[in-house]
Order: sequence, then structure tokens, then C-alpha cells
Amino acid sequence: MAFGAPDFHNTYAGYDAHIQRADAARYLILKRIDAVDADPDLICLRPLTEHRKRKSLLMGSQRAVRQSALKLGGGVCNAFMDAAPGHPLWTGIERDLARASCAHVWHATGPRFLTGDPQPDVAKNSQNATLIPSR
Repeated sequence: MAFGAPDFHNTYAGYDAHIQRADAARYLILKRIDAVDADPDLICLRPLTEHRKRKSLLMGSQRAVRQSALKLGGGVCNAFMDAAPGHPLWTGIERDLARASCAHVWHATGPRFLTGDPQPDVAKNSQNATLIPSR
């Protein structure tokens, strides 16, 4: 991996879907640089300045009603992520992604990866998290 995870290359290259590689790349980039990641169809309704000063974790959330056709409950989504480099959320991310690599995309790298069962180290390390409700 060009962005600092050479041991993860086989897992990354082995993903069946491009979205899995995109999701994994987003996690690994955010682990290393101070940035916000947001899907292009999201609209920011408030400035992030105060949150970013606190260096905590801010994640998007999804309502179960929007996912009912997929039979998924609500919870954390990876459509919006802001966590400082070195935040405990990122501890063990490569290992967790490798463990989940054979699962369906939702569980391998998508929203269920962050909150799935068995719960990855990523979910266990999401202290000081603030969830932004969907509207």
C-alpha cells in the first residue's frame, strides 16, 4: 500500500469490490493524516471547528428505517468520519480489516465493519465518540 500499510496489500488487493478498497483506503488515510472524510452527497449543517479542536471522534449515523429494505438496523456509518490521527479508533484497523475480508461488503469494510459482531477492535476503541444523527 502506497500510504504506509505494506503488510495490508494482500488483503487490499484481494477485495472483490472496488468499494471495499475505497472504504479501506479511507480508514488507513484517516489513521495517518488530519482530515475529515465525507461522502459527496452529505451536507454539513454546522461548522466542525469546535469538534476538531477537541480531537475526539465524530461519526455519522443511520436510522434503521432507511435501511429497512436491507434488513439492517441503524448505527454508525462510514459516510462521515472525523478522527484525529492516532485516535484509538484506528488501533488495529489493518488487522480488523484483514479478519473481516471474506465477509459481505457491509461487514468487510462498510458500516457493519465498524459495529459488527464479533465486534472488531475498532468498535471497542471508539471512545469519546459523537454520533451525528441522520435527517
